[in-house]
Amino acid sequence: GELAKAWSRDEWALNNVCRAIDRVTATALDEGRIKDAIEFQNRAIRFRAAIFGDQSIEFARSANFLALALSQAGRGRTAKDWYQKSLAICESLLGDAHPLTATVLSNLGAELRLSGKAAEAIPYFQRSLRTYEAIAGNDDLNTVNVAAHLCTAYEDTGELALAESFGKRALRVRLQVLGEKHYETFASHVL
Repeated sequence: GELAKAWSRDEWALNNVCRAIDRVTATALDEGRIKDAIEFQNRAIRFRAAIFGDQSIEFARSANFLALALSQAGRGRTAKDWYQKSLAICESLLGDAHPLTATVLSNLGAELRLSGKAAEAIPYFQRSLRTYEAIAGNDDLNTVNVAAHLCTAYEDTGELALAESFGKRALRVRLQVLGEKHYETFASHVL
């Protein structure tokens, strides 16, 4: 819509290059080529900062993706910083009721939980869950994935009744949507 009208043909083409880099990054992460993924996203972030500025949604998208790669490389502190940069931009420009904001909230929560800070992670997961419930519904897989994150975070903090509640929710929807033999359904049985 409006964004497309505001971009020049060159900006649009360069953003498409960045989106292609995002897809290559995702493939590299799936294949365990973490160093390549970080390199690809560093390139995308430089492009997006030069084209759209370092306070743009496109920059926030790359910052989130770079943080994901850094997290998988075991560079949690740096990943957390990039997630926080991405979140600040998303909150400022998109507000809480946007899927990108919800994704960044969930990713930041996951990073905090992995670094042993489950209690700090829970509010991020809760905000993400509220957003996904509002925009996608209770049976959406993004919503369910955040519920599974909440399950493990509550388990880590010893709040077992809450952990069980979110774990059962994740299992119910995954059985219904993905089926019994899907690996995420199996993971829900383990929760």
